[in-house]
Amino acid sequence: MKEKFQRDLINYFLSSGQFKVYELGQNKQNQTTWMVQGTVGQLDEIMVVTDRDNYELTKEQLREHINKSYVGNRGIGLTIIVQSSVKDGVITKDETAIHSDFVVASAVVQIDMEDLSLIQQIGYTNILQGVFAFLENQKRIQAEPKASIFTITNLIIAINVIIFIITAIASKSIFDINIYVLRDFGAILVPLIDLGEYYRLVTAMFLHGGLLHIVMNMYNLWLLGNILEKVYGKYKLAVIYFFSGIVGSFFSYLFLKPSILSVGASGAIFGLLGSCIVFALKRKNTIRRTFLQSIFQVLAINLIIGFSISNIDNAGHIGGLIGGLLITAALDQKVVEK
Repeated sequence: MKEKFQRDLINYFLSSGQFKVYELGQNKQNQTTWMVQGTVGQLDEIMVVTDRDNYELTKEQLREHINKSYVGNRGIGLTIIVQSSVKDGVITKDETAIHSDFVVASAVVQIDMEDLSLIQQIGYTNILQGVFAFLENQKRIQAEPKASIFTITNLIIAINVIIFIITAIASKSIFDINIYVLRDFGAILVPLIDLGEYYRLVTAMFLHGGLLHIVMNMYNLWLLGNILEKVYGKYKLAVIYFFSGIVGSFFSYLFLKPSILSVGASGAIFGLLGSCIVFALKRKNTIRRTFLQSIFQVLAINLIIGFSISNIDNAGHIGGLIGGLLITAALDQKVVEK
């Protein structure tokens, strides 16, 4: 718990790009004590995470480091985060003193590791605002219900896998599913849909032509579905997925040759890509630009591959993408940013 807290807190500050991490020394347990350093406001800020047992040792290491190595002229704001518990006792104000002419502001923050509550705070530094923001974020994470395997994404994946196993058994092969088996299980075939078998617009979404086909589709579904289920919830994800898949199937029906058979969840998955695009565009001021860039790159790569290889149902992909864009634009409301 202590090691994870220290690592997460350090990474929190490093992610801002304003801080760097340095090795301060070894504690009594021969573990490395890390020091975060960066400029905030008018001061060079230094932060160290330690525990009650190593507090005095860490304080002495800091004093030696500052007096021997500090070459700045701003002055130092020094913050010591002490991982503790109520039974360890509080640190007195006399214990916080670090004798150095370079330290112009200091703070000691004692945190109860059982619930991340503040035991006490002595002094104030500019960096503390970030520390408290980190603590609040950690508390929210701890309060969230644990992730369950019983998600809509996993349910859809399970249904696809079960149906694939059944068709593989019927075909006596997992690598190449027999086209007549796919036809009988509900693949898109234009003449049969013309005869009124409209259910094929849905059933085709759960059929796959071989092992590689289903593995690639389910991997992409797992990645995108889990993202969207967290931000939109399971019901909206289900609507987005099935609407996109049906629109993709309808495009396949419109543009496929009558003799061509089409199967796969790709239309629905392209719809999830479209959903990610809508989500990111509506929150472009709060979401990292790299997220949107990554989605467009994945989309472009898949479209290029689709138009470069024969036997790819590009109409279904494009239809699913359009369906995902439209349904997400209609469903999207203000959601909790995650």
